[in-house]
Amino acid sequence: MSEVQMQDRPMTDPADFSASLVERPGSPHNLTVTGKAIGDYRVQDVKLVRAHHQHGSRLVLDVTDRLGPVENPQDIERVFPLEYKEDPARYRYTHVEIVNGPQRFTIDVHFVL
Repeated sequence: MSEVQMQDRPMTDPADFSASLVERPGSPHNLTVTGKAIGDYRVQDVKLVRAHHQHGSRLVLDVTDRLGPVENPQDIERVFPLEYKEDPARYRYTHVEIVNGPQRFTIDVHFVL
């Protein structure tokens, strides 16, 4: 990731994300998406939220961040664990698309019995 992107948004790496859909007979399906973001000293909070636009079996999640006041500028990076849950899942998703500003990537949903 470039220094410019680090200053504009938290960084995300597709390798840090996973999605699972738990399917138990007779019970609702439960979806969990986990990952992490790395932000600089200005980033106060990072979340995964359901995007307004969706694509059928592909769930689209936006990475949102909240910046705080710059009090003690440092070069420290902070790791923010991310989690999104649908319990019950609204759909039997096969893929999750993560959108972080201009960065977009898709991960497969793993089905768990």
